Amino acid sequence: MGSPLVSLITPTFNRHRFLPHAAKFVLAQSVSDFEWLVLDDSPTPSEFMQSLSDSRVTYEHTSMKRTTGDKRNILIQRSKGDVIALIDDDDYYGPNYLATMLSAMDENEADIAKLFGFFLYHTLYNTFGFWDLNVKVGPHWVWSGASPGMVMLSEQNNQSLKDGHLGYGFSYVFKRKVWQKAPFPDMGWNNDARFMLEATRHFQLKGVYDVHCDCLHVLHGTNISRCFPQYLIPNFLVSELFPEASELLAIE
Repeated sequence: MGSPLVSLITPTFNRHRFLPHAAKFVLAQSVSDFEWLVLDDSPTPSEFMQSLSDSRVTYEHTSMKRTTGDKRNILIQRSKGDVIALIDDDDYYGPNYLATMLSAMDENEADIAKLFGFFLYHTLYNTFGFWDLNVKVGPHWVWSGASPGMVMLSEQNNQSLKDGHLGYGFSYVFKRKVWQKAPFPDMGWNNDARFMLEATRHFQLKGVYDVHCDCLHVLHGTNISRCFPQYLIPNFLVSELFPEASELLAIE
């Protein structure tokens, strides 16, 4: 038996400049048996997405503004795959990303896979790092706001990160039955963590560490991701480890 059909879902809003890069990363996946569904509630539709002729891509523009959680539910409801993968419109996904996540699920008999350790780059800070979500004490950088800071996390002050390893939905891959049991809440920020907290009460999760540079989480001026990486990496290694992400990282 072959691999299951994977439904990639991308809710988007006012990110038209990112979508050509997202399409490039999606269509280059080594796993080819997928469909990609994009729901865009920007004021105007994306001319680029409308021009795509790949039969695996379904793009819809709507004038009705919805929450990210609601858009994810709509996309999954319309999808056909046995496996769902959340693809953010502004992150880098290498050609083997899907294959890596699917293998992690299969080899560990898990219903869900997500990254527990990943590379990240902040375009406003021009800073490259790595974050292990399971390390919740000790020195951490704070990537939020106009400039980075530092914090020493302890058992006394890290309660907001208690379930942090379950968040950051850009890397969620899960079986359809997970969503059927626990749909995304109809909300914007943190709908992913709320979804995963409920999902892991019923299903097996496999945490993955990105040791092959399959993904790069990108922070910029128009997203709300707040990150606490422990490690800074010299910037010259960005082009060595993620050469295909250079144009994405240049977007302002």
